[in-house]
Amino acid sequence: MSNKSETTVELFLDAGRKMKKKLVAVEDGVSFTQAEVLRFVQEQGSPLMSAVAIHLHIRAPSATALVNQLVDGGYLVRETNKDDRRQVHIKVTKKATTELATIMNKRKKILHGMLQSLSDKDHSDMQRILKKILETN
Repeated sequence: MSNKSETTVELFLDAGRKMKKKLVAVEDGVSFTQAEVLRFVQEQGSPLMSAVAIHLHIRAPSATALVNQLVDGGYLVRETNKDDRRQVHIKVTKKATTELATIMNKRKKILHGMLQSLSDKDHSDMQRILKKILETN
């Protein structure tokens, strides 16, 4: 690995840590990880518990504990599959939808603030690079 590549990797990781640190600070009612669970469930519609574990790269018992906290808080509901009672789907509640909208607005405001010092060219370059990264497996 080249020195240039190593420097880029370190800067990328540092930027990620800085962003996460700033974003974690805005969550009031739910933790950063819980907010990610809510966002995933909302995007997926009605995923299985196992899909949450896979998405977060955690073991099933950890996903169950996270979901239990969100169910207890009124953010998620469980729905058992009528045809296969072993399958439990989870869905967001209206409370979760409202909380997520608030969180996402706060997150976007923070990220916009972090990017405000960039020039138009910097924004274009960053968008091009991020798209390339996202397209790569």
